[in-house]
Amino acid sequence: MLTTGRETRCGPLDRRPCACEAPRVRLALILAALLLLSAPSAETRLFEGAGWKVWCASDSGAAPRSMAVTVRAGLPRRCSELKVRHRLEGFGEPQVFSIKGIGALRPALPPPGAFGATFYASGYWDCHLGLRQVLAIESLDVSLEPARPGTLRFAGRAANPPTLAAPDFVLQLDPPSASLVGAALSYTLVAAGDVCVRPEKQARKEGFRIARAASNYISDAVHDSDGVHYVDRSGRAVCAPLVNREDFAIAAPEPLGDAPLSLVHREPRPRATPTAAILFFEPPPGEVTPQGYVTGTLDPDADNVDLWGHWDRARSRYRAGEPIGRFRYRIEARAPGPKSCEASS
Repeated sequence: MLTTGRETRCGPLDRRPCACEAPRVRLALILAALLLLSAPSAETRLFEGAGWKVWCASDSGAAPRSMAVTVRAGLPRRCSELKVRHRLEGFGEPQVFSIKGIGALRPALPPPGAFGATFYASGYWDCHLGLRQVLAIESLDVSLEPARPGTLRFAGRAANPPTLAAPDFVLQLDPPSASLVGAALSYTLVAAGDVCVRPEKQARKEGFRIARAASNYISDAVHDSDGVHYVDRSGRAVCAPLVNREDFAIAAPEPLGDAPLSLVHREPRPRATPTAAILFFEPPPGEVTPQGYVTGTLDPDADNVDLWGHWDRARSRYRAGEPIGRFRYRIEARAPGPKSCEASS
């Protein structure tokens, strides 16, 4: 150790503990933590418990977005996708759910089932910014739900900058079965910036979408979903086949009753993709009107079908910092069939 006046330096041959080593160690630890947080994540198991396994993976899509993911409030890791597996008797440990940073939520039934429709959280038509329909997931903490044994809990923050934020985003995955995979979502939407909901879109039941499911229908031979089913507040069952043409999916819709809003798959062909269902709790179904849109296309890989629950009581304007509303709903993947989609309720 070399001493010059008040300055103490580490000599090249000095093996004794040196005062300047501690800052170096701290700096190395900080750099390692930053590298862990910012580096692209390989497929790595993050969590295991109660039959669940959660893997950090890289979204192979065209525009992935990373999430800061922790386990029981531990060190964060960057993941653009979380792959969720669960032990099922007779099926091993199949993947039953996918969560992507872009906001895509995809349930899948055990083999021979397959991923079908993709769910997305809230979006709206802004007066100035256009369609803002993707609530991206920024951070999640993974744990088991203390109040619901066997339930897997993801809690964090979601946002659609510069206007929407959900600082208390929660997704709870129930233990799946061979014929049902379900998740409950809850969050409070806050206006991160001034929000203006386009009035003409609100009038056509496409202005404020609480939750939506995206799928495809090209033809009877190429599709993941082939019908729409719901029961309105008067008790009337609506069962409409999908058609590959540019148009709204539902003519003159009425607010929902208590039954789910479903993108039906009536038969397990051409692939065994599930029926996708949304059940609305808050706001109540009577304030939610179903609507959707089909984009005409011949692209077999295009999600050309959107189906959503529209919030009829959304205001036209919210100031920055103002709460917009509390939202609770459930998304489900159900086994395809039967042939009559009236029976899907």
